[in-house]
Amino acid sequence: MTFLGVRYLAEENGDPIPPLDDALFEAAKTGDEATLRARLAAGVPPDHPFGDNDRMTPLMYAVYGGFHGCMRLLLEAGADVHLMEGKDGGVPLRVAIQKQDREAVKMLLAFDADPGFKCVRARPDHTAYGEAVTDVWLAQQGDPEIAAMVTEAYKKFRVVEMAHEEAPDLAEMRRLLEEGAPVNIKNDNGQTALMYACIRRNVETVRLLLEFSADTEISWQGTTALRLACGGHYGPPSMEIVQLLLAHGADMHKLDERGRGMLHAAVADGDEEIVKLFTRNGLSLTARDAKGMTLADAANEWNSEGEKAAQLVEKVAAWNIEEIGRQATRLDRPVKAMKPIRLGKG
Repeated sequence: MTFLGVRYLAEENGDPIPPLDDALFEAAKTGDEATLRARLAAGVPPDHPFGDNDRMTPLMYAVYGGFHGCMRLLLEAGADVHLMEGKDGGVPLRVAIQKQDREAVKMLLAFDADPGFKCVRARPDHTAYGEAVTDVWLAQQGDPEIAAMVTEAYKKFRVVEMAHEEAPDLAEMRRLLEEGAPVNIKNDNGQTALMYACIRRNVETVRLLLEFSADTEISWQGTTALRLACGGHYGPPSMEIVQLLLAHGADMHKLDERGRGMLHAAVADGDEEIVKLFTRNGLSLTARDAKGMTLADAANEWNSEGEKAAQLVEKVAAWNIEEIGRQATRLDRPVKAMKPIRLGKG
């Protein structure tokens, strides 16, 4: 994600902008491994969500400078290999390829940098090729050793790319998974194959990925596969996918970065049956997000359907009361005497 995208989310949520750690940035710029190690050991995050004044991360500075020791320190501390710098939307792998820095490319690929990232401004002088090109294509224009490394690494991302397709070749996807393609790898957008399959509402793709132990709890900005299946700008929610995910241990209580959960998505999209499913399993219709907004308030902010959402909440609340009454009635019925069990001759 670009720094602008991260900033937009923070401003929308009312989150404070954290201060820069100047020593961390300066150490990455100058290749000062000792200071960098000390700042990371002191708990300073390896990334700043908005970068510095040039919207650059410490990792990007280390890549530009060819400071491989600093790169490794930042990557091992969890630096995001896909956080885009603001100057022209590049990522660390692209810069390493442009510089023909074999060691930097190898290191970034080892930390799952996605060579499928596309950018228009791909030339070393930051001018455009005229159309977006991938880092794979860019690598293939230069050093053969780098091209071979990047092309081979790209195979790891084929499953997540296929899951993003409207009608993926499931036989080919199964073959790749059986040959060891990682099922839980994130692409440059921070999303997994399971997330894309849920966005596409592709039940059979979800089923296949779960068969190969796709992780239901990996999140993107706090949003899991279950949340994506419940609603959003991706079409009607899918009860079948929701049930599949729950059967494989998906956590229906997980909240996103705004403090919103599965019910927020299901109510906003008006899916009565999914809302009932969640309330039967303990989720509350009185839930509020981090700003104190009700389910209906959040729906109104999301898609201006607050009135419909409020009506749905009232309807499901009434249904829950009736359901409790029905269960109580069933429990109050006298239990019929059981017929004696006739034992065989012993």
